[in-house]
Amino acid sequence: MAYAAIQDLVARYGEAELIRLAGDATQDNGSYDVNRVNLILEDASSEIDSYVRRRYATPISPVSQELVRATCVLARYELAQGDGRDPTPQMVQSRKDILAWLKDVGEGAVFLSAATGNAMQQGRTRPIYGDSTQPAGPGADSALYPGPEFWSGPL
Repeated sequence: MAYAAIQDLVARYGEAELIRLAGDATQDNGSYDVNRVNLILEDASSEIDSYVRRRYATPISPVSQELVRATCVLARYELAQGDGRDPTPQMVQSRKDILAWLKDVGEGAVFLSAATGNAMQQGRTRPIYGDSTQPAGPGADSALYPGPEFWSGPL
């Protein structure tokens, strides 16, 4: 499932930019390769999933605007490569920024606004010891979330 559509790319960067990046170099008819653009949007979405799947069940639904933007930035960078084209310095920096943000999302330093559920909480009856989702302190259910005293010897 792609987190963005061709219309999202057009809304962010304009149709002329999309034609420039994904147009057929042999034809000057003002069109672009829809299949190639959709494939690259899918690839960008898969790349996003690879960063966030340790925190969120993928594909993420509902799709937030931050995911749409991230998908568009990654897709634009990919579209700008090949056929004698290179991404602009601004595209390179935007991609680096998005990948850093995705790393933060994957590590739990940043949270997705519209995502529901946490992959670490879904399908797990007892979190791994040290999991940031486990309750701590007095009153925590020690039967479900054993603390250090549970471990009687070296692992």
